[in-house]
Amino acid sequence: MHLPKLKADQVDPAFLRGLSRSWVASVCAAAGAVILLASCSSTPQVSDNWVENLDNSDPQVRLEAIWRAARDRETAAIPKLIALLDDDEVSIRFAANSALEKMTEADMEYRAYDTPQARK
Repeated sequence: MHLPKLKADQVDPAFLRGLSRSWVASVCAAAGAVILLASCSSTPQVSDNWVENLDNSDPQVRLEAIWRAARDRETAAIPKLIALLDDDEVSIRFAANSALEKMTEADMEYRAYDTPQARK
């Protein structure tokens, strides 16, 4: 898909609505992967229990824990995933919402990039 180069004030809202959720999800997942790869040189304090890592201060560790929760459909992680919907990092909010949607098989119509007031 070729996207036109536009300034923010030139973006047509209809164009943005035309972007599929899967395309947006792919872009956010790629961004998360870049964040994980960029952190490979550091050694954050990581628990052997990945559910505990959902509370880790390092966003890359939280992101990996979210992906594992979704992969394993770990229902014990649901309360922590719900709490992560208020995380400061948009990639964490997006991943937590994606994990919850996968685990519950329901579209919550949550938008990780919305303002804090709109996300409530």
